Amino acid sequence: MTVYIEQTPPLLAVENNTAYSCNGNVIYCYKLELKEAYSCSEAHYDEIHTIWHTALKLLVPGTIIHKQDIFLRGKYDSSVLPTDNYLQKATARHFNCREKTEHFSYLFFMYPDSELLNAEHIKNPFKKMLSLKELKKENEKKEIFYSEVRKCTEFINSSRLLSLSELGKEEIEYLSFAYFNGFYHDRITECSFNSKESRVGDKLIGIFSVNNLKQFQCENLKNCVKDDKMSSDSYTYFKGFSEDLSFGIPCDHIYNQVIFIKDHIKERNILANTQKDLYGARKFSKENEVNSIKLGKYLDTLYDDDSARLVYAHNNVIFLARDKQEYEQTEEQISGIFKRMDIVPFYPTRDNKTNLFVNSFFGFTSALDINSIYGPIDLNQPLCLFNNITNYKEDVRGIILNERLFNTPIKIDIWDSEKKYMNARNFFILAPTGEGKSVLAQHIFRLFYEENKILVIVDLGGSYRKLSALYPDAAYIRYEEGRSLGINPFAVNGVTDLTTGKIEVLTNYVFKHYIYERLPSAEEAVSMRKIIRCYYNTVESNYSFPGFVEFVDRYKNNLLSSLEIKDEFFSIDRFLHNCKEYIDDGVYAHLYNSDKEIEDLTNKRLIVFELDELKDNEKLLTIMLHLISDTVQNKIWKDKSTKGVVFFDEFAKMLKFPSVLSSVEYYSQAIRKQEGALGLVLQTPNQLPDTPGAKSIIENTQVLYVLNNEKGYKPIIDRFNLTEHDKNQLMSIRNNYNGQIRYSEFMLKRGSHSHIYRLELPKEVFYAYQTDGADYESIMNLYTETGNMATAINEYINQQQ
Repeated sequence: MTVYIEQTPPLLAVENNTAYSCNGNVIYCYKLELKEAYSCSEAHYDEIHTIWHTALKLLVPGTIIHKQDIFLRGKYDSSVLPTDNYLQKATARHFNCREKTEHFSYLFFMYPDSELLNAEHIKNPFKKMLSLKELKKENEKKEIFYSEVRKCTEFINSSRLLSLSELGKEEIEYLSFAYFNGFYHDRITECSFNSKESRVGDKLIGIFSVNNLKQFQCENLKNCVKDDKMSSDSYTYFKGFSEDLSFGIPCDHIYNQVIFIKDHIKERNILANTQKDLYGARKFSKENEVNSIKLGKYLDTLYDDDSARLVYAHNNVIFLARDKQEYEQTEEQISGIFKRMDIVPFYPTRDNKTNLFVNSFFGFTSALDINSIYGPIDLNQPLCLFNNITNYKEDVRGIILNERLFNTPIKIDIWDSEKKYMNARNFFILAPTGEGKSVLAQHIFRLFYEENKILVIVDLGGSYRKLSALYPDAAYIRYEEGRSLGINPFAVNGVTDLTTGKIEVLTNYVFKHYIYERLPSAEEAVSMRKIIRCYYNTVESNYSFPGFVEFVDRYKNNLLSSLEIKDEFFSIDRFLHNCKEYIDDGVYAHLYNSDKEIEDLTNKRLIVFELDELKDNEKLLTIMLHLISDTVQNKIWKDKSTKGVVFFDEFAKMLKFPSVLSSVEYYSQAIRKQEGALGLVLQTPNQLPDTPGAKSIIENTQVLYVLNNEKGYKPIIDRFNLTEHDKNQLMSIRNNYNGQIRYSEFMLKRGSHSHIYRLELPKEVFYAYQTDGADYESIMNLYTETGNMATAINEYINQQQ
């Protein structure tokens, strides 16, 4: 038998989401949104099962529910990725043509046709044609049925774990065409069925089905089971009972799950009569006696359970292999999956295969052979065979991470302007030494930078030197003993730039040099503001902190009186005594020497402050932190339309200075209103002090990146009040640093939504993110020679090969 899809279309007509098949069925068609793979706990699976049971059990007898999951193999097309710079181009090359599987899930409600449902012989549905006029005569009955379907879909959509959307006319027509066209997108082909083989185009058709209760080797099915691959001796990870029939088959395939709603009372009475007959015949065979007892116990359960609903069902997996070798491999894989499920599948051939393939089309499900349907069975049991997971979902915009199924890139929105996931963007990166905190942080910031966000990074270990060298509008500010800081907070383009806010910033900055160990009094603060304004009104150019000190020294005899400042309000002698350390031959005069080019931060979007050399000097650290604060004010807070991030790497090392914790607490509360985010890196939350300030930082943080931790995650779970589902996710983290595809895994929690993502990097990106070790030293030496970081990385890769 040969079917030409163009000559014998399977649908007579389509109106909105309603399809009329050529054998007289009316089908309401929906697209189904499922939970992402690896995102469900045992409780989630139980809840999803309950949703299905509650939604379907009240549908009218005769209703056919056909859930169809289509899995199509393909290759990742990296043309969707940007290729504007060196690292972007490397990423696009690395992932292009990566093998993956796309999943499409549909739910069809079929208008009952009992004559077809009870067909006892195999028939060709393409031969039977009904006019559209005849179908519309049953419109009134159809409306009643649709009312029940609508109630069912509304209930499903009211849940938080599943959702349905109506298919459109074009989608339905394409789906009906694609099914009989082998899901080819570049040709029109035919279905061919003969005694030797079944094909659609060049693809070989294979089928495994469940059509008899005796195929189940276990008494009761479960909606989820232990995932041996993800579980450990101390932890059990769960997967759906039939989940391996989804992404566990590396071949184009369709998983059909069909339920026939019956009259529960009628079916129960039939079982009761059967049990009575078996009991009456118990003396004729031991089997009759055993079956009578079993059926009696089952009937007792049905009588006691008000939620029970007897139905009939059918399940099959149709696979489309590219060649004989793939056919045999897939055949063996599917057989193994069913064996692990304790199900003995039926493997149809010839006419049976033709019947199952043709009638697994959503418009012909009612024509399934009666011998292909198993039951009666409680609705709970076939629902355990439902597939409830799908591909990872990506956002419209966001940073590039990798999903867990095939390691393909996906966009994940961690800025969330629409507040879909969280109300605040502050984040922690949590992991012990050596688990990739710096690599992940650099990846996030690189992608933030490419989204035109402003980045101010406070670093203690030189981790961001290489990354900043890759971008022309980046500034790397590093304190070195005996060298100038390289920035001048007093610089303004003119007196008009001297706003009230700028004067306030400079006032605080001067006090960090003058009386850094305490807060200034109100009188001192007012006096300083007056003196700073006088300095700018008097001096015409070349503004600087040493110039300001020299100005005060030059006019010290009458400066206070001219500004109407009383001597008790401000001590010029004390000011000069302390601040002359920063000019002429003072011990800190090098901080403002002009031997180093002053960094202009006006057009810089990536600014790194490397503080490693002064982390033990509270006085200098206090000054640098104020410079950082000034930078944040100018780069992020000055314009609320500017999106920016302030990030403290190795945050715990800075906590011995009280000013750091207070500054970070302030940022955590205030930055949200400025379209910004605060980021912190810790090895463990135990490094945070148990203080109101630290608690405030945690309360204002709604984004967590948690990497692998061999010592466990209890401190994180306790400090951040993580849920049982979050714990499940953390315990499933697995890194793979060997083999062809290498990656790290981490949990990303956005608000209440958590999931595991991967980070797989091309060689070029991996080396760009290295912060220490032999690779780092070699690349930095090459960078010194070439003056170009991309060239240095390429040369190093060539040397390794």
